[in-house]
Amino acid sequence: MKQRINLYRDTNTATSFDRNSLFGSVIIVIAVIGIVFLSGLGLKLFDESQKSDLAQLKATKANQDAEVQMLQEKFSSQTVSSDLQAEIERIKNQINSRKDLMSLLDQIDPQQALSFSSYLSALAESSRSESWLNNFSINTSDRSFTIVGGAVNGPAVSSLLEAIAKTTPFSDMAVTALEVESVDSGVQFQAEAELSVND
Repeated sequence: MKQRINLYRDTNTATSFDRNSLFGSVIIVIAVIGIVFLSGLGLKLFDESQKSDLAQLKATKANQDAEVQMLQEKFSSQTVSSDLQAEIERIKNQINSRKDLMSLLDQIDPQQALSFSSYLSALAESSRSESWLNNFSINTSDRSFTIVGGAVNGPAVSSLLEAIAKTTPFSDMAVTALEVESVDSGVQFQAEAELSVND
């Protein structure tokens, strides 16, 4: 009698998964633990990334604060240049000169205003940007003229006196004395002159 033994095992036979069995419960627990573990790992990596970005931002801010502090110290230590300081002094002198002139105008006797105005007009006409008047006096009785002022340099003083001498009220005036002194803003000068008898 022949007996047939089938040694071939059918692999296509589906094995059903029973979640109520012990094996099924273990698989589910492992899957849940894996999901929780992966979620925790993801959150940890995200937290570390955020901490790294925050540390980078803090370092950048610290560098920028240091640069701002350095620039503030640099600008606070800078001083005004001597040329700018001289220009400021020159402008101040011009302002003071105009204030003195206004004060003089307030003190003029109205009876002398008509004759004096021609001298004032001449001085205004001969004014130069490189020089300024601090004070002046005109004595019509002894025909004398004294002027005190400042200029950026010596040639500017000569230019001013020549311009005054070319005006009609001061025509043919003769400078009898001239003192020039160097100062930070340029030069200061005082000039005395005799006016023409035909004025």
